[in-house]
Amino acid sequence: MIFKIKNGNFDVCFNLEMIKTAYIIAPMFVCYLIHVVAEQDSSGIGSISSKLAQMLNLVAPQKTWSMSDIPEELKDAKHGVKMGISADDCDNGKDRLEIDWDGSPINHTCFTPKYPFPVWDDKEPLITCDKIAPGYLPIHHCMDETLNYDSDIPTHEGHRPLWPVFGEYEFVPPQRWLHSIEHGAVVMLYHPCADFYEVKKLKNLVRSCTWKHVITPWNMLNEEMPIALVAWGCRMQMSSVNPSAVSYFIRSKAFKGPEGSLPKQGQYTVGLKQRSDYPSDPNNDRVTC
Repeated sequence: MIFKIKNGNFDVCFNLEMIKTAYIIAPMFVCYLIHVVAEQDSSGIGSISSKLAQMLNLVAPQKTWSMSDIPEELKDAKHGVKMGISADDCDNGKDRLEIDWDGSPINHTCFTPKYPFPVWDDKEPLITCDKIAPGYLPIHHCMDETLNYDSDIPTHEGHRPLWPVFGEYEFVPPQRWLHSIEHGAVVMLYHPCADFYEVKKLKNLVRSCTWKHVITPWNMLNEEMPIALVAWGCRMQMSSVNPSAVSYFIRSKAFKGPEGSLPKQGQYTVGLKQRSDYPSDPNNDRVTC
């Protein structure tokens, strides 16, 4: 049997036996490749799938970064890489940004603006905190390393050496704002399709409570709780904004990171829409709500 498919100005013909053969052989070929890669690698299935993709030319191979690769002037005993230093061979806040975010509007755009997520006033805010070992300090990673997180709302993991200028963004990825959290910031996340008035209410509260804030859309939040606050080790997810709960979270969690009292401003500004009101005395880590 022959299948004929019209494709532009020419016909493509498929023999049924060819289709059957490909259907059988293709999975066998992939399994063979996995077996070959697995024999050469014992670091886990994630590494195997990554190397398999490289063999099939689906992704470019990622360079593995080690301390010996880091220039001496950037090395840091606590974090691996010194923070806040713009360096072309590590992180300058301008190049290779696509490794964290490819510029897709999906992360900050609601494609059904006439149908925002419903607001559930009777749904209580949900606060969850991660268990962090005493003395833990996150590692700073240069821009040749891919950073992925187990949680849709990470609270303490490794991140980039340059952190965002405090304020509101069109979009800033977690690989950046996690560094802000380490410095005691409160990060406000909202799904692009969250209710406009709830988002506006939360923005105003965050701005009035602490100058150390980062506000960004984040499409990984769910429909039931599409707005959230994140601070060192903890997150609060909400359907609607309860001012008392928001104030409590910020008062109890702001300025609590390992370097929560650091007054230094960030360096990363891609997508910045509005800077926070930098205080006359940045050493004043007082919450104002």
